[in-house]
Amino acid sequence: MIKNKILNNSGLKYYKILRFYGGRKIPFVLLLSAVASLAEGIGFIVVIAVLNHLLGFGIQSDGMDLSNIAKLMIFLTTKLSIEGIIILAVFVFFFKASIVYLLQSTLANLRGDLLMSLRSSSINALVKMKYDHFLDLGSGHLSNLFGEQISRSLHAFKSLASAFICLTASVAFLSSSLFVSPIFGLAAIFCGAIIWVSFSKLTKNIKNSSINLAQKNTDLASNVIQLVRTFKYLKSTLQLNSVGSSIKSTAMNLTKSQKKIGNQQAIFISLREPILISFVFIVVYILVKILSASPEIILVSAILFYKGLGQLMAFQTAWMVSMETAGSLEFSESSIKEMEKYSDISDENNFSLFNTFGYDLSGVSFKTPNNQIQILDNINMKIKAGTSLAIIGPSGSGKSTLLDILMGIRFPSSGTIDILNVNNKKISTNYILGNVGYLPQEPIIFNDTVFNNLNMSLGLTTEAKENKNFESIKKICSELGVIEQIKKLPQGFDTILKETGSNLSGGQKQRLAFVRELARESSTVLILDEPTSALDSLSEEFMIKYLKSLKGYKTVIMVSHKIESLDWVDEIVMLEAGEIKFQGKYDNLYRS
Repeated sequence: MIKNKILNNSGLKYYKILRFYGGRKIPFVLLLSAVASLAEGIGFIVVIAVLNHLLGFGIQSDGMDLSNIAKLMIFLTTKLSIEGIIILAVFVFFFKASIVYLLQSTLANLRGDLLMSLRSSSINALVKMKYDHFLDLGSGHLSNLFGEQISRSLHAFKSLASAFICLTASVAFLSSSLFVSPIFGLAAIFCGAIIWVSFSKLTKNIKNSSINLAQKNTDLASNVIQLVRTFKYLKSTLQLNSVGSSIKSTAMNLTKSQKKIGNQQAIFISLREPILISFVFIVVYILVKILSASPEIILVSAILFYKGLGQLMAFQTAWMVSMETAGSLEFSESSIKEMEKYSDISDENNFSLFNTFGYDLSGVSFKTPNNQIQILDNINMKIKAGTSLAIIGPSGSGKSTLLDILMGIRFPSSGTIDILNVNNKKISTNYILGNVGYLPQEPIIFNDTVFNNLNMSLGLTTEAKENKNFESIKKICSELGVIEQIKKLPQGFDTILKETGSNLSGGQKQRLAFVRELARESSTVLILDEPTSALDSLSEEFMIKYLKSLKGYKTVIMVSHKIESLDWVDEIVMLEAGEIKFQGKYDNLYRS
């Protein structure tokens, strides 16, 4: 979807992208570039005046429209001494040097600002994005965006900024050429236009290849992530080689695209200097043989022409280089806008209740956004605040989707959901987010210490016992029978857990994830997906005992296939093919 938008928007204005992220610094950089180039042009004229003063060229108009340069030369040689002209020349070039320093310093700051702006914008868009759209994008797309494309976008910015600077410098030098001679200046502009048109198709091909390259990077990232996630299965079934071969094939196609772009750039880079020298000789020949220009005019014209056309070709080169990574800049820009388009409720609307709440679902149905498959159909149920509900049913009956809706990360296709406080009065649905504790079937474990996992203080380097929440978390661990297992770990609460908790058993991960949700004061509703599936009987007994103690304090909603262990819940709902087939007490379940 994003790829198509990029391809269809071939007239994307890169300057606007730079202006958006770089702000007012972008036109300031271009202004500095123009001033530096004009200063250099004036400097060359002053140098010619020095040579004229020393060698005595003998300035005259020669019938050409050269009065401007002639007047300037005459003014410098008659009004200033040779020492004064030399001092002026040195001053002009030092002035240019100070402008160049300011230009490069501003560019360095701009690159840092752009990288930070892209990262901040993409992270902000991601954390506010709707869950349905997150599923549509996929982990490969997001991994490619944050890993590869934003970094390549920085290279695109550097090349684009260089291209615009070269273009500005070229305009400045060619303007100086017009000052020397309108005929000569127009000839220089005409030569530049020929070069631009000649290589425009090549530039377009490089841009299209770059856009395809960005998409192929997404495919590669997606395949690699899939390999990592399924490594255990593929290893145990001897399918790693076949999957690995497929990924290598994708990588080879990516390499071919990169080589193609490099070869296309090599064509222009190899021809740049011969073309430039050829045009310089043509102009000098015209000035000498046809227009009979004076030596100082030929010298100034040749220098300005060489610099102006050279900057124009440098612009063409920088533009081609930028096209190699322009696809990444467009990919990043389009991805961020796409995520922002599907933004969810803003954070400022999410705040803690510190009092539990319930739900009243009326005629709730859900269809998948893309293929419109009916997942839930006409769900009517009321969950009172502070009570417990178990949802049962076969695989594919809609249990997980119903949990997603109750958590507030997916929304019904039709029907209404009212959020009820302890007095059964309606409150805003915005209260859901941030006030729900969630224990998924596959517990989430972060690559951090045990305590930081439990306290969600990821990245903190202080010892667990120094944290203000340590005692309360320790108490919950004791009540759930987890404390002894934590003590057996090498550094106890300060033990670093590996990514996905690979150094823990399934039961240990489930118990730690459960403690984390209980430790969150704001989680006044607990939603649990198969919370006891990986637990032994003793650990399961501890968890159920604790869940019973939450009655009236937290609303507990859980999915379970262990029907025999649900005799303690207030109500059971059985789903089948997206519809409620039973709703009532445990004792009535088998009677029905």
